[in-house]
Amino acid sequence: MKAIVMDRFGGPDVLRVQDKVRPEPGPSDVLVAVRACGVCRHDSLTRAGSFPKISLPLILGHQITGIVESVGRDVTGLKRGQRVMSMVYETCGKCEMCLSGSETHCRERPRFLGEDIDGGYAEFVVTNERTWLPLPDEMTFEAGAVVTCVLGSAFHAIVTRGRAVQGETAVVTGAGGGVGMHALQILRSGGIRAIAVTSSPEKGVALRNAGADEVVVIKDGRYAAEVKALTSGVGADLVLEIAGGNGLLESIHAVRPQGRVVVLGNVRGGTVDLPPAYLILKEISLIGTKSISRHEMMTLLPRIARGILTPRVDRILRLEDAARAHKEMDEGDELGRTVLTVSS
Repeated sequence: MKAIVMDRFGGPDVLRVQDKVRPEPGPSDVLVAVRACGVCRHDSLTRAGSFPKISLPLILGHQITGIVESVGRDVTGLKRGQRVMSMVYETCGKCEMCLSGSETHCRERPRFLGEDIDGGYAEFVVTNERTWLPLPDEMTFEAGAVVTCVLGSAFHAIVTRGRAVQGETAVVTGAGGGVGMHALQILRSGGIRAIAVTSSPEKGVALRNAGADEVVVIKDGRYAAEVKALTSGVGADLVLEIAGGNGLLESIHAVRPQGRVVVLGNVRGGTVDLPPAYLILKEISLIGTKSISRHEMMTLLPRIARGILTPRVDRILRLEDAARAHKEMDEGDELGRTVLTVSS
């Protein structure tokens, strides 16, 4: 099979087309012929060597759609020829966390597609049955390839972890990326005032179309003062922190006393010096968030089917163009999410 293989860490040029032996499914596995795979900033961090436990060579890609090519003897829920979409993690399905609906914290260690195991930048991918969900008939392969990561992650962060409710005000940092653009949709659909924070003034119109009530352009790394000005000096109820880096400090300044800061991304990488007094004196809740569960997906997918939420694909490239997609992403030359497609 054809695959984009990473043999070393580095820039986009380390992503090269190679011929690999097609994987075979084990007893509980499903072999999927890939039709589309989303490109994510997490992929870029993985490629750059930001995560120390990764083994090479590796095939990136954790948001995948395709058609079931074959199944292992113990697989009962999926069949050959079925259209499917992936979750982000491969999990055991048997431990207490998996059985309680918190499978992203699987006791057997959830394995991230395209990081702990080979992912979807390839013509075929194999993982266990629990990794896959039926792809709704009304959804294209390309649209399905952004649901779990961008809409799913934003939904989990806003609804489950952030506990956002109608009438509140929420800030989205890094709003011009895939997760940010979809987070704005979710906030608008829930009657939550959305303030989009971006470093690109030219993205203002697109952010408003996506769901932003106001757009704040970062100036000298600062945006908290403008957020407070938009909230009568009080601050936002919730900040969805996607950008990461020292922006986390600005997010803490931008949230009201007893507000919530949900840390969803760390696109800029690195660490942050965070004085505990900021959290103590304002009684701020600093909340981590990981990924959507299968149970939450059953709540999210009907909202997509009814047109309440729309998976947004801004660019479709061929699998062979993976290095180009990463280069443009690293340069900040993207709005929303890019998807790689594999010819049938």
